[in-house]
Amino acid sequence: IAEHLDPRWPDPIVLRGTLDYWQSRRATGDPGLANKTIDAGLAHAERALAMDKNNADALELRGDLNYWRFLYPLEPDSAKRKQLLFSAQADLERATQLNPSQAGAYAMLSHLYANHPEKSLVDVILAASQALEKDAYLSNADAVLNRLAHATYDIGQFADADRWCGEGRRRFPADPRFVECELLNM
Repeated sequence: IAEHLDPRWPDPIVLRGTLDYWQSRRATGDPGLANKTIDAGLAHAERALAMDKNNADALELRGDLNYWRFLYPLEPDSAKRKQLLFSAQADLERATQLNPSQAGAYAMLSHLYANHPEKSLVDVILAASQALEKDAYLSNADAVLNRLAHATYDIGQFADADRWCGEGRRRFPADPRFVECELLNM
């Protein structure tokens, strides 16, 4: 309804695309549905970007959708898959440049960097740290804290790994990943 009341307002369009993104994430057993909802979400992102090419939320959405298509993997061609990864990276990085408080984009970048052949664990740590700095109560804070604990451990920053693991254990006491990381840090 909001989109019809003000067709120049991109927020409802981005929200519709976000709903498509989450529907695609729940379609892990149905590649056809995942592909369809990713396409629908991308169409919404493109409509919002046509209104404002510097809409950080729309760029984050497009980056999330392209990265999810890369991860699923829905694109069998390796060159096209690589392009999805680089396109997602560019959109997510642009979103954080336009809005340095774009915590969700930083969180997704930390995951993307962990799967990127040209990025280091330091890149993962920096993006994940920014995500938590911008919004300590991210919906995926548990995953971001876990990523920080493991990445700092892997580069030999054991005191930081212990700190992130402890923070994860404190905030998410029932999450077995933080028991596992405490065992690593013993």
